[in-house]
Amino acid sequence: MLDAESRSKLCHEYLTPVNHITGYSELLIEDAFDRGLESLIPVFQQIHDGGRALVESIRSFFRSPADDSEYEIFKERLRVSALEILRTVTSLAQDPGCSHPDTLADLNSIESSVRRLLKLAGLE
Repeated sequence: MLDAESRSKLCHEYLTPVNHITGYSELLIEDAFDRGLESLIPVFQQIHDGGRALVESIRSFFRSPADDSEYEIFKERLRVSALEILRTVTSLAQDPGCSHPDTLADLNSIESSVRRLLKLAGLE
């Protein structure tokens, strides 16, 4: 079981890539009109919502001490959510409508952040 300081540090480490996911998805939403991607705003919002759900899940888990079995359950939920975001981003990156260089850069940044999160959790 981790002490409070270790839980706080690990929580911060998990939140860093997730905050990047939400930040880049916000950029995608904000720039969608300029890039002619209005029809994809719901998908960009889905990525953002997935990121926000991860933030809440991480904060909730690290608020109190947990044993190893609870940590494994947390990591599995994290894996499922992160892979869903990754599938969405990968699909969008292949969509011809998302060929704008800035859109692709934002999608690649989200993908990298998801992969960092999975690696941190020992899931990749």
